[in-house]
Amino acid sequence: MSEAINDSNASQAEVCAQLSTSAEVRVDEELFLRRLLTRYFSGPKPSSNGPAPIIRVRPPYSQTSVHDARGDAVMLVFEHLQQKEFPIWAAYICAYEFVEVYKEKLQTALVKFDPDVYEPIDATKWCREVLLLLNEFMTEMSNNERPLPTKPEHWDHFPFCIATHRNRRNKMEDRHTVIPTLSAVEPALTEDLGEDAFFAVFDGHGGPECAAYAASHFYRCVIDVLKRPNPPEGEQLLRDAFSLCDERLTLRCKKESIKSGATAVCVYVKDKTLTCGWVGDSSIGLMTAASVRTLSTNHTPQDPGEYKRIEDVGGLVVMVQGELRVNGVLNLSRSLGDIQGRPMISQEPGTRSVALSGEEYLLFLACDGIWEALTESQVYECVRKYVQTHPIKEFSHLGEFIAEEAREQGSTDNMTVIAVCLRPVADLWALFN
Repeated sequence: MSEAINDSNASQAEVCAQLSTSAEVRVDEELFLRRLLTRYFSGPKPSSNGPAPIIRVRPPYSQTSVHDARGDAVMLVFEHLQQKEFPIWAAYICAYEFVEVYKEKLQTALVKFDPDVYEPIDATKWCREVLLLLNEFMTEMSNNERPLPTKPEHWDHFPFCIATHRNRRNKMEDRHTVIPTLSAVEPALTEDLGEDAFFAVFDGHGGPECAAYAASHFYRCVIDVLKRPNPPEGEQLLRDAFSLCDERLTLRCKKESIKSGATAVCVYVKDKTLTCGWVGDSSIGLMTAASVRTLSTNHTPQDPGEYKRIEDVGGLVVMVQGELRVNGVLNLSRSLGDIQGRPMISQEPGTRSVALSGEEYLLFLACDGIWEALTESQVYECVRKYVQTHPIKEFSHLGEFIAEEAREQGSTDNMTVIAVCLRPVADLWALFN
């Protein structure tokens, strides 16, 4: 998935040739969405009575809950529209309007999380109902009975690109979240968060369930913490968001007997400050003109501090085929999920805040499938090589170039990398050309 670049910065306009006026851009976006709507209804039809395509649903979980239904429905709709090539911003806008329109039928109203209450919903029927009602929703949009989504004002403030690849694994267990303006999600709560952004990568192991849950609900946990009467600031914000997400996910794991887990790297961007949080061995990187440096530290039993913490709570660190593993099982020491491994497997995140000076070009979030194959200097060289051999309009494929280099260096794991421009894309091209 990738987004086209449309930055209003004057210097970028010079490099990208001539930008359209805002009115022309809106017209182009409308025409583009109309084409996508036409394509949406171009598949096999259940009958000649309506435009809706046939829906075949394999529910990703056996049940959801009343307090999770909203986030789960948003993700179902979002992923379905992404498969139909809707832009990320349009998929989010449509998904949140959808869950409001059908909140009575689908039980997708905003519900405050209560750890003592779990009201299950049979997902085998519910997921199909979500997508059937989505057809109704999109039909109304196609018939001009419902307005087209409008791109949020600050969406292009942080141009980004994404690359994901199953690689040589049997299934893809990574998930990610890209929200360059929080006003794109939960619009009733985020009107004042338009200049705030959130990015995350979740690397699942033992199954995709925990990574998928985090992608569906973690950003909402950030919003919930921000909307507290006296919200925490800085790194405590992400600590509280991790704690809330862990509480919700732990309950879901217990109720659904989920045994999987996920690493996480998250970055909240506000007022020229990066607030980073992580668990596990995925990593966050920051590129300046001279180098790429890693902002996070891996949570693995190889770390002396983690080794001691595991033993202090009664765990064992065992060498298995040349690799240290917690209780002989996991080669990482902190994660989301993995409830059967607690307290040896901790859910407490590492955190760090970085004030941006204006000298930073790119922010990277990636799983170990990228970082274990490429050093910081190799990532930097990938960027330099790509920029020098590709036009600026192909920025959206930079992540794919990095992922392909990781494969050539021997990576066999799932791969996900997000690259976020912290300056105009034109500045990155000017740096190397």
